[in-house]
Amino acid sequence: MKIEPHVPVDLRQESVLCQPHQVVLYNGAATARGDLAKPSSPFMDFLKTLDPNKCFIVAFMDIENKQATDLFYEAQRVARDVGIHMQGTVAPYPQQLAQWESYRKVRRLEQPSVDKPRA
Repeated sequence: MKIEPHVPVDLRQESVLCQPHQVVLYNGAATARGDLAKPSSPFMDFLKTLDPNKCFIVAFMDIENKQATDLFYEAQRVARDVGIHMQGTVAPYPQQLAQWESYRKVRRLEQPSVDKPRA
């Protein structure tokens, strides 16, 4: 078995759904554009649970909807400010929604200990 020294083995991908006016998390919590950077917003609480050395975010959005893509860029900036990498995908929107629903199902099955904020 060959082990690549520069490939992390414990990297974790998280996801959010960027709708035209809000970012939706796997648990259904939503954060409006104007509240993304607020310390008590659901989006900031979510970011605090992520380890910037081991986690990144994939955002699902309708890339043909300018409001959704603008919101993505704002959320990406907020995530970057706290050290979390966030990227979008250019897959067709129906395919992204299917991936989003799959992600939500998996997250609901995970242990609640995953969501503990990092120190």
